[in-house]
Amino acid sequence: TEESHLSNAITVEGTCEYVKIERNLFENYAIGVFASILQSPRYHNDIRVRYNLFKNIGYTNTYWSFFVNFSNTLAPPITNTCTNWYIDNNTMIGSGVYGGVMISANNVISNVWIRNNIMTNVNGYGWLAFMNLEGTAQGEVENITATNNIVYNSTGNLTYTKEADVDVTNLTLANNLTSNPLFKSADNLRLQSTSPAINAGIDVGLTTDYDGRA
Repeated sequence: TEESHLSNAITVEGTCEYVKIERNLFENYAIGVFASILQSPRYHNDIRVRYNLFKNIGYTNTYWSFFVNFSNTLAPPITNTCTNWYIDNNTMIGSGVYGGVMISANNVISNVWIRNNIMTNVNGYGWLAFMNLEGTAQGEVENITATNNIVYNSTGNLTYTKEADVDVTNLTLANNLTSNPLFKSADNLRLQSTSPAINAGIDVGLTTDYDGRA
């Protein structure tokens, strides 16, 4: 578990389109995937984070660490956008992680799908957080869909954090569970045959698992 507050496994920075982040092991990082669009004007479009293992993600003091972090801030006018992010079929294990997916209301962030993920051991803000990092929420957050995930042994379980001055338009939360996913062991994150995660997902067009098996 990292002590540095500048340790990201992958940073998606600047203007990016049609990026696949797939079948990676992110272990002992403070943040798994960090969306950085601090420079202006910039945009992200069609970024797919899928079939990854996030293991022992967090800081030793638990502060400000996330599996996926959309947290850059800008003074107005807001010109940067993150659109069409797909966060699907990942296994995410925290170790001092402060939140699951954090979305800042200081850029324009829309069309984010969070589906078929397993998240465990999340502290602080819980599995999903909508935050204002500039004192006044000046961006837009809309069309956020989080379905068919398992959130286990985490702060608030399926309760999400939303700061009072953050508006989220079209937030869909459905078919999420808080069951123990029943991994084979702490080192083997494959599922036991009795795992509640088996056949609990939604079809997102993926036909194989992390190991490439149908």
